[in-house]
Amino acid sequence: MESKITDARIRVIFIIAFVVISAFLVFTFSNMYKAETSSSSVKSSLDFLLQLERTSIDLNAMEASQNAFAASDDKLLPPYYDNFNKLRRDTTLLAALKFNDAVSNNYQTELLSLLNRKMLHSKEYVEILKLYGADSARSYMDLGRGKMQFDNVISFISQIENNRRFEMEQSNMNLKKYASRISWEFFALVLLFLGILFYSFKTINREFRKWEENDHALRFNASVVQNMSDPVITIDRNYKITNWNKHANELYGYTEDEVIGRHVGELLQSKYTFPTDEIEKTLQTNGNWKGEVEHQHKNGTTIYAEMSISEIKSETGEILGIVEVLRDITERKKLQQELLMLNENLGQQVKVKAAELTAVFERITDAFIALDNNWNYTYLNKMAAIMHNRSEGELEGKNIWTEYPELVGGEFHHYLYLAKETQQPQRVQLYYDKDGKWYEDLIYPTRDGISVYYHDITERREAEIAL
Repeated sequence: MESKITDARIRVIFIIAFVVISAFLVFTFSNMYKAETSSSSVKSSLDFLLQLERTSIDLNAMEASQNAFAASDDKLLPPYYDNFNKLRRDTTLLAALKFNDAVSNNYQTELLSLLNRKMLHSKEYVEILKLYGADSARSYMDLGRGKMQFDNVISFISQIENNRRFEMEQSNMNLKKYASRISWEFFALVLLFLGILFYSFKTINREFRKWEENDHALRFNASVVQNMSDPVITIDRNYKITNWNKHANELYGYTEDEVIGRHVGELLQSKYTFPTDEIEKTLQTNGNWKGEVEHQHKNGTTIYAEMSISEIKSETGEILGIVEVLRDITERKKLQQELLMLNENLGQQVKVKAAELTAVFERITDAFIALDNNWNYTYLNKMAAIMHNRSEGELEGKNIWTEYPELVGGEFHHYLYLAKETQQPQRVQLYYDKDGKWYEDLIYPTRDGISVYYHDITERREAEIAL
C-alpha cells in the first residue's frame, strides 16, 4: 500500500513539476520574444537615426552648395550636384527601411514627401539659375518657400530623432527588464529541477532501503521455511507458489523448480471440507484459517493434510501473500474412517477390528488415548505412554482426572466435556505450562466414551510466530 502511495506521490510531483516548468518555459519564451522584439526595435531605430543623420548632413550640404552657387559662378555647380545625388541616395535608403509599427511608417512617408518636394524645388531653382541668371531665378522661384521647406525637413528630422531616442530608451529599459525576468526564470527552473532531482533521489533511496529490508526479511523467512520440520508452501496474492520447502517436496513428490510460479490449487487438485468462499472470508476476517484438505500426489495418489493458512502482511498491513503449513494425516484419516466404521458395527465386528485398530494405533506417530464415559483410561498407545512417562498397563482403568488433577478446570478439561456434551469432534491447539509445549488435540466423542489424538506442535507454532 505504501509503495502505491509513494508511486502516486511521485507521479503527482512530476505532473506538477511538468506543469510548472511548462509555465516557466512559456513565460521565458514570451519574455525572450519581447526582448527580441525590443532588440529589433532598437536596431531599427538605430538604423533610422543613422540614416536621418546622413540625410541631415547631405541636406545641409546641398543647401549650402546651392546658396554658394547662387552667390558665385558655375565653378561651385559640381559640388551641388554631388550633394544632390547623395541626398537622392539617402531618400532611396530611407525608402528601403522596413518598420513594424505604423508611427515609424508614417514618419518615413512624411519625411520622404518633404525631402522630395525640397529636392524638386532646389533642382528647379538651380536649373533656372543656371540658364537665366540670378535675377530670373529670383523672380521665378519663391526663395522663401525653399527656405521654409529646408526648415521643415530639418525640424521634422529633429522630431523623428527625438522620438526614436525616446523609444530606444524605452526599449533598452524593456530589454533590461526582460533580461532580469529571464535570469530569474532560469534560476527558478534550475532550483525546481534540483528540487525534483533531490526528491527523486531521496524517494528512490528510501525505496531501495525498503527493498533491501524486505529482501533481507524474505531471505530470513525463506530460511525459516526451509528449516521447518513440516511441509511449508508460500504463495502470492494470485495463489502462485513462491516457496516450497524440502518437506513439501517429500510429501507431494514435486521439486521446488517444478512448482515455482504454478497455481497451488491447480497443481495439487485441492479439495476442502469447507466451501472456499467461507475459507476466504475467514482468512480476510481473522488473517488465518485451519482445517483439512485433500491433495493429489505427483503420482496421482490422494493425500490428506491438516492445513494452517496465515496471511503475510507488510508493515502497513498490505497483504503480500499467504503461507501454508501442512501436516500429513493420510494414515490418521484412514484410521478415523476405520474407527467410524468400527463404532457402527456390532460387537463381534468390534472384536475382530480391535486387534487391527490396536496395531494401527501403535504404528501412528500421534499419541492416542481412549476414555470411557466415566473418564477412565481404556486404551493408550506407546506414543501416549512415552509422552506421559507412564506405562500402558499402569494407566488403563484409572481415572484421568485422578491421575492428572492439574488438568481439572483447564482448557483440556473444558474441551473434553464440550465434545461429550455436544457429541461434536473438537480440534484445538493447547499450551501446557507443565512442560512448556504446544499440542494439537483432536477429540472424537462416541457413544462409549472419548478418543483423543494429540501431537507436539511446538516447533511449528514457533515457526509460525517467527513468520
